[in-house]
Amino acid sequence: MEHEIGSGSFAVVWRARRVSTGELGAVKEINTDKLNKKLYESLASEVAVLNQTQHDNIVRLLDVFKVRSRL
Repeated sequence: MEHEIGSGSFAVVWRARRVSTGELGAVKEINTDKLNKKLYESLASEVAVLNQTQHDNIVRLLDVFKVRSRL
């Protein structure tokens, strides 16, 4: 990840570069410990919609992964 480009109450968005291709993109790092049930369900819905969406004007979801705290 290169640098932070935005943040909110439970997420940080980073400018990133895919090592294998050099392609620029963004990584949304979400602290799921701060999500209540409703927000967690909203996140799951957002991921499901993005997984099914392919449009030039909508951000493309490349991957989803879960990691333990990086601290």
